[in-house]
Amino acid sequence: MQGTEAQPRTGASSVLGRLLPERTMILSRAETARMGFVPCAETARAVRLSPFRQLALIGAGLLGVGWLGYATAALLIVGIDNARFARDLAVIEETYAARLSAAEDARDRALLRADTLDQRIADSTAHIAGQQDELMAALDAERAQRVTLAAVRRKLADAVRARDNAERKRAGLADRLAGLQGDLTRSEGTESDLSNTLGAISIALADTIVQREQAVAEIAALNNQIDEITAQSRLDNEKRQRVMARLEEAVIVSLGQLEGALAPTGFDVNALVAQLRSTYSGEGGPFIAVDDARLVTDDPQSQRVASLMRDLEQVQLMRIATRKLPLAIPVVGTYRFTSGFGLRRDPFNGRRRQHNGIDLAGDRGTPIHATADGTVIFAARMRGYGKIIKIRHAFGVETVYAHLHRIRVKVGDTVSQGDRIGDMGNTGRSTGTHLHYEVRVNGLPVNPMRYLKAARDVL
Repeated sequence: MQGTEAQPRTGASSVLGRLLPERTMILSRAETARMGFVPCAETARAVRLSPFRQLALIGAGLLGVGWLGYATAALLIVGIDNARFARDLAVIEETYAARLSAAEDARDRALLRADTLDQRIADSTAHIAGQQDELMAALDAERAQRVTLAAVRRKLADAVRARDNAERKRAGLADRLAGLQGDLTRSEGTESDLSNTLGAISIALADTIVQREQAVAEIAALNNQIDEITAQSRLDNEKRQRVMARLEEAVIVSLGQLEGALAPTGFDVNALVAQLRSTYSGEGGPFIAVDDARLVTDDPQSQRVASLMRDLEQVQLMRIATRKLPLAIPVVGTYRFTSGFGLRRDPFNGRRRQHNGIDLAGDRGTPIHATADGTVIFAARMRGYGKIIKIRHAFGVETVYAHLHRIRVKVGDTVSQGDRIGDMGNTGRSTGTHLHYEVRVNGLPVNPMRYLKAARDVL
């Protein structure tokens, strides 16, 4: 390629011509083809660059350089923003991880508190049962003491009567002996007859004196026995009072714990207890009927014991109620809370819809446990829910366990609170491995957290 300088111009373009003089570029055939021009027969081609064309080329070059600078700056800014976003995202992730860890710790503490509550109630119930047995043994001992004391007092009365009869008989024989001795002195009657009669009366008098002394000795022994029984009864009564005081204190604590656990469920505790009292016939049951023969008296202490027995029965029935209501965590193992009860955005279509339970996410196969005693009424696949289990409990309560990987029970099975019924999975309309857990009362869904928090809130 060769270039030649054109002649300077005159007129309006003279200034531009002086700055950018017109040039002619001669391009060889090879260069023409390389630059994309259509090849022709000539061996070379001339291209004239006027000042305006040069200015346009310079402008286009400047625009290209400017755009390149702008693009470079934009990339740098984007890079800086990306680095800043990455740092912010790392901070957010760290904060989320910290909150998630705190939530898991809180959940673990809640589980521990719930387990502690359950253990405390169980220990308290066992302690109350032991003390109740001790109290009833003391009542039986008191009853036996009263029977013994009554028998001893009857014997004492018999001994007193025997002593009095012996004394009267002795006095009569003594008077008769004195009279016979007087007759013998005055020689009234034959001496032989008087002597014989006198000897017989003397013997009878001696026997009567022995009988009287025996009666007196028996009276003394019986009085000592009465004193011993009375002293032992006083000690037993003091012991009984201490047992009753401990029992009353334990009952107050247990009733407080159980009422605190049942109140948040929304059920009428008295109605629950009344229903259990009239229908329950399973293990445990009421401790002692308050119409026990040992308690049906007008004695203030017996009335106190009867009142305590009613409270003990209340504790036992409320304890049964806590096992018949879903007051336990359905997931055993590591999990996280991912969705609550109420309106939420649907994970599939983004629309707002009612979520009738809570979602607890964990690893596939995580054990799922029944939250209350009940009977399995459904255990199969259901549209949307995947593999699902439904359990009917007392008081019109139902629990639902959905999206399971495995079902471990069948319809008709009776399960107890804490029994393993399935494994966590991702079946049905689900975005990941989790348990969808519902609680329904009389067919209507309620917030399960009301029940899961119930036991924790009383501590």
